[in-house]
Amino acid sequence: SSITASAYLWSTGQTTSSISVSTPGEYILTIFDASGCSAASAPVNVIQRNPVPPTILADRTVFCAGDSVLLHASSGSVVEWSNGSFDSTIYISDNTTVTVSVLESITGCIVNSLPVSFYKVIPMEPVISGGAGFCPGDSIILTSSAAASYLWTGGETTASITVYTSGDYQVTITDSAGCTASSALLNVTQLKSPLITISGNATHVCPGQTIQLTASGGVSYTWSTGATTSVITVNAAGDYSVTATGANGCKGSSTPYYADITGPEVTTTPSGSYFLCTGKRVNLVANAPTATLYQWFRNNNAISNATASSYSAGSGGTYKVRVTDASGCTTFSANLVITIATAPTASFTVSNQFDVCADS
Repeated sequence: SSITASAYLWSTGQTTSSISVSTPGEYILTIFDASGCSAASAPVNVIQRNPVPPTILADRTVFCAGDSVLLHASSGSVVEWSNGSFDSTIYISDNTTVTVSVLESITGCIVNSLPVSFYKVIPMEPVISGGAGFCPGDSIILTSSAAASYLWTGGETTASITVYTSGDYQVTITDSAGCTASSALLNVTQLKSPLITISGNATHVCPGQTIQLTASGGVSYTWSTGATTSVITVNAAGDYSVTATGANGCKGSSTPYYADITGPEVTTTPSGSYFLCTGKRVNLVANAPTATLYQWFRNNNAISNATASSYSAGSGGTYKVRVTDASGCTTFSANLVITIATAPTASFTVSNQFDVCADS
């Protein structure tokens, strides 16, 4: 434009002192003064430049919860970020899509970047399965929900671990994006074995009678006899025990219970078989330390008035003694067979006849 001119004519046909152009090319201005004289300017070549849009630079577009990502533009001076910041760099810590406007240094043009999306990854808190208690002498397997990698309280790095002791256990997982999350603490406890006891309805009974044994403290039972009920009836002396499962699933065993089903012990002297000479007698003795009553038998018949611990026998036959102890239990001795032996006949002969003088 010319401040001394009185009229203007641009090569575009415009007649103002200044024009705006948006198309590249050559532009010429012709001016006119008041006398009608004119002069043309040298041509001005207007070039349209296409500035390169900036790129948003970041070390990653996916990041973990609790982290942040630093952003800056690849070129130019930052005019404004899409979040309203005018700083040369910004940090983001949430899901968002970002653009940036910069002033291009060569052209002075303001250009915008392409949008870039960023994603915050929040890994799901892992869950530990497998229970929280185990029985004495046993163990428990704890398993984490699926992940890319694992780190347990004790340093194990497998998906499942075997626990032998009580305590708090936790697993920290890492997902495919490299983000970590920790489970809640799981308190694992060693459970108690049930206290199993046996009671009997009698402390002692005689042979042929029974004792009823009752187990308590569990929800299921297995006796040393193989029975699986809580109550059993026994008819033989001996130790009886039971293993039971408690309400918590743990097993416990009772101390042995001795079922005393016995009568008095008895033997005889002599015993087995005995030979008795004709006209002789033998004293039969009952060896029974706990006996209080005695009854002797011959050929399975009770001998009248033979109620002492001994009996004098002078006849052949099969003898035995029945003894009774303080509990009223009775026992028979083994049979004693007495055989009467025939006495030998004594005789002699004189081989020579001779006289014997008196007083000789």
